[in-house]
Amino acid sequence: DTERVILEIEKDTGSHNGGEMFFGINDGFIYLSLGDDRTPEKSQDMTILPGKHVRIDVDTGDDDIPYLIPEDNPFLDLEDARPEIYGLGLRNPWTCTQDSGDAETGEDRGRMICADVGQSWCEEMDIMIPGGNYAWVEKECHFCYPPDPPEDPEVCDEPSVSPGEEVLPIYWYTEWAGDQSVTGGHFYRGSAFPDYNGDYFWADWKIRDH
Repeated sequence: DTERVILEIEKDTGSHNGGEMFFGINDGFIYLSLGDDRTPEKSQDMTILPGKHVRIDVDTGDDDIPYLIPEDNPFLDLEDARPEIYGLGLRNPWTCTQDSGDAETGEDRGRMICADVGQSWCEEMDIMIPGGNYAWVEKECHFCYPPDPPEDPEVCDEPSVSPGEEVLPIYWYTEWAGDQSVTGGHFYRGSAFPDYNGDYFWADWKIRDH
């Protein structure tokens, strides 16, 4: 009886849902990563939320107002764009995480990485920035999509994507025959292994048993 619906997102399929949701440690806003609903063109469609990184403020002080739009969300002035959008061009981001930062200096506090599952050629990790466009469906990692010929992807400089700032993966790796799917991970900020302080640890999921 105490449930309060904050946001509902219409989907057409049961996959490419995306994943992580958390409160930003610097601003207290909710960040939510959403997959493309297995419909690639949705990732660049600014009128809907699938395929996007979303940022909203749920500290409204009024149960009748589910959430507010942060005043510095990057696409507030873009006609017909959903104001909740913080970034776009995602395919199927599983785990997004934020860095708590160096305990002494606060360096890197709040930086975010999303692990985005590829279509057929590569898996990628992306640093999330306001207004970032991660280029799906024009690109998969830095390859043209779809590749032409299909068995021979090429590095793609054009076409550039719009709106937003095109962001290339901070790290990517090739998959083989579609048999793996990046899951993502977390930043290490413990004291037991100081040499790893600030490093990002991640894993993937082997889809087939070979």
